[in-house]
Amino acid sequence: CEALLRWVRPQAGELLPGVFLPAVEAAQLDLEVSEWVLRTAVTEFSWLHREGYNRLELAVNLSPRVFQHPAFATVAAAILGESGFDPAMLHLEITETAAMHDADAALAAFRDLKRLGVRIALDDFGTGYSSLSYLRFFPVDVLKIDQSFIRRLRHGGGDSAVVESIISLARSLRLGVTAEGVERDEQARWLADHGCDFMQGHLISPALTLAECRTFLQRSRRTPSWRARAPAMTSADGPVH
Repeated sequence: CEALLRWVRPQAGELLPGVFLPAVEAAQLDLEVSEWVLRTAVTEFSWLHREGYNRLELAVNLSPRVFQHPAFATVAAAILGESGFDPAMLHLEITETAAMHDADAALAAFRDLKRLGVRIALDDFGTGYSSLSYLRFFPVDVLKIDQSFIRRLRHGGGDSAVVESIISLARSLRLGVTAEGVERDEQARWLADHGCDFMQGHLISPALTLAECRTFLQRSRRTPSWRARAPAMTSADGPVH
């Protein structure tokens, strides 16, 4: 499950991060907000683990500035220690573009976070023109294929070749691979046939509150299907007020 941040305002409705995060960053509150997001996500997800869904893994996105903030690894370690959350079940995601902006600084930040025992995912992979020499040394665990490639997935098409190459690259580097933005059955079948480990997108589920996610999981247990049997990640949007 991937935790998504939303700001729900009585008059304006639900605001996406692109609307309000620039103001958060301008006010230099991004570390505080990221700390709150991680603590809230870990706390709420722990409830699902205690209810028997203890194989579920949680993904949380990091902004570029927070990812390289010298205090963030200490903050994350404190949250994991306080909550007792298994760090091996936590994925911290950073976009490929942000990682490659300053690859040497990113490498140091990756190493600090890996010491906590968490898993690292490169988000929006395929859009940031990674240097493969750096990718060999980044201590990452998962490549997440950008949804723009999945959206244009066609048998034998150019984007199909890109996606197949990313899956092959992940295999050669012994990394997991996740496809983002899966919306159609034929996309899911193609990805499964080509060895993609995980899928996420509206085909599996739209964004859910924690209560809705619990219902989704219960229903999946009662009604097995190819979607339930296949390794899958769904977006879980915890309550944000």
